[in-house]
Amino acid sequence: SSLDALLERLRQQLRSTRGDHIAENLTDQQVLARDEQARVLEERLSEMTAAGARRSRAATKWKERMEKRLERDYVKKEIKNAYNAEVNQNVRYYQNVAIRVHKGEKQVDAKTIASVTAAQA
Repeated sequence: SSLDALLERLRQQLRSTRGDHIAENLTDQQVLARDEQARVLEERLSEMTAAGARRSRAATKWKERMEKRLERDYVKKEIKNAYNAEVNQNVRYYQNVAIRVHKGEKQVDAKTIASVTAAQA
């Protein structure tokens, strides 16, 4: 019958993986239970790999961003921006508008902000 064939196939798998002594000492129910456990384990592994595909996509994007930071043009741009910020310390930004200030000046009056904003618009 099909059950006997299934049991024999499962016992053959156990013999090949675990050895003769385990395959012969197990009852038919224990052999079927091991097969059921193996099926559940395979299902869980397939679910985990499917979830891993989504996770690996995010990891790929992260890795691409990190590699971009190592490119020559990116490093060049960052160094240039840092240099300009260091050299040009008398520029303050208010609502994305660059306003020139005197060295040590902490506040900018509203009239100056209005005139610079109007000049850039």
